[in-house]
Amino acid sequence: YYGGENGAGTDYARAQRQPGSSMKPYTLATALKEGISVTARRDGSNNQEFEDREARVVNSGGASCAACTLREAMTRSLNTTFYGLALEVGPPEVRQTALAATGLPETWPGGNLAGGTVLANEAGVTGGAIGIGEYEMRPIDQAVGFATFAAGGIHRDPYFLARVTDSEGTVLLENPGNAGEQVIEPRVANDVTYALTDVAGSSDLDLDGGREVAAKTGTQGQGENNSDAWMVGYTPSISTAVWMGNDSPSDPIEDVRGRIIYGSGLPGDIWQQFMNTVLEGSPEEDLPD
Repeated sequence: YYGGENGAGTDYARAQRQPGSSMKPYTLATALKEGISVTARRDGSNNQEFEDREARVVNSGGASCAACTLREAMTRSLNTTFYGLALEVGPPEVRQTALAATGLPETWPGGNLAGGTVLANEAGVTGGAIGIGEYEMRPIDQAVGFATFAAGGIHRDPYFLARVTDSEGTVLLENPGNAGEQVIEPRVANDVTYALTDVAGSSDLDLDGGREVAAKTGTQGQGENNSDAWMVGYTPSISTAVWMGNDSPSDPIEDVRGRIIYGSGLPGDIWQQFMNTVLEGSPEEDLPD
């Protein structure tokens, strides 16, 4: 959470921004629901043309793989693979998977997009672009959505305060959480987790002690002008989303040396340090294989 320089500004945990590749797990989950395996192979060749898009889709750094498994494509974050996969399984179906995992409503209740259709363009249409994260999400949504995968497909509503007491210790408010709702089949959620287990290590963002973690980076922008950078990941007990960007999406994000920021860069460093600190001294937990 960051509330601006005086702590009373915008709640950036609810900033509506493009999630980039951190949206790909929902596309994979939709494919898994339709019987497509994490070991299925799809075309991830660079610079492809798709039926619902004028601009060609390219992979970061010109990466290309003509027949990678979906798990490999997730680790390498191949945009062409997941744009094509979203069209294959149906963009509206990917949208419904994401809405179920995050708990988002059909239309935005507030923010700059208030009244607009969630995970759709200005005309209310969801296209293959959902596969590569070109429709807005919020950091809180990504933390919750990935927590659904961590919990074997059980969604729980987020809350900010666990307990409020007075000076004498009398409990004035308590939120114990809830049992949640099974919104994604356990086998689907667990296979998504399995597909995400190599991402952190591939970006040198392993957790201390070799602790198992499932994660996905995300970077959004035009050319070398990245506007949004994400790192989202979880263990069985904690899900954390980090987003970095400027107030204006048209302004590129750079580090103090003027270098481009990617999801695996500063957001990944923040995510890694936070996760290591929070989990220090806690038992190691196994993720599904």
